[in-house]
Amino acid sequence: MLSLKTTILTSLLTLGLVGGALEGEAAAGEPGGGGHSKVERLCKRLECSADQTTQLQAIGKRVAEESRGDREALKTLKGQLAAEIAKDRPSEATLKKIFADMNRRQDAIQGRMQAALIEAHKLLTSSQRAELAKMIEKRGPKAMFFGGGHGGKGHGGKGKGHGDGKGRGDGKADGKGKGQGKGKGAGRPVGA
Repeated sequence: MLSLKTTILTSLLTLGLVGGALEGEAAAGEPGGGGHSKVERLCKRLECSADQTTQLQAIGKRVAEESRGDREALKTLKGQLAAEIAKDRPSEATLKKIFADMNRRQDAIQGRMQAALIEAHKLLTSSQRAELAKMIEKRGPKAMFFGGGHGGKGHGGKGKGHGDGKGRGDGKADGKGKGQGKGKGAGRPVGA
């Protein structure tokens, strides 16, 4: 049996990964960064036809819409978990109930994501599936609808963080979202 601490950490990590992924692509057809949705960027890499792109966007949007209630419930449960953990003597029964509810919601979201991946697989050619397989090997199944990953601040790339107001940066991310670029505006505090 897992310790309470292990269960808490595992649940929070899973909640962050699943909830964050779906939150970031809540509307698959809307711009997710750089003026293109993540599905559009995926399709560019896979060289999808216009019809494939449209169908994949519809799948991503449907999964996001179907998961909206679970995502909202997970946010509420995360707040309940935080409130319980903040207590001097948290109730193990309450924590177990919260974790069970979180796991049920996460399982529902993951089930939808798996079904969507299988549905999307049927739309792709063998060469597209081979390219997608490479992406999945590197990033896991979230590569399908949640992007192939980017360098950038806090992700081992050159980063263009907002800086901390202490002058020009070195252009390297520190893994905590505090990387500074060397370009225009580097070193200005956030909101300046």
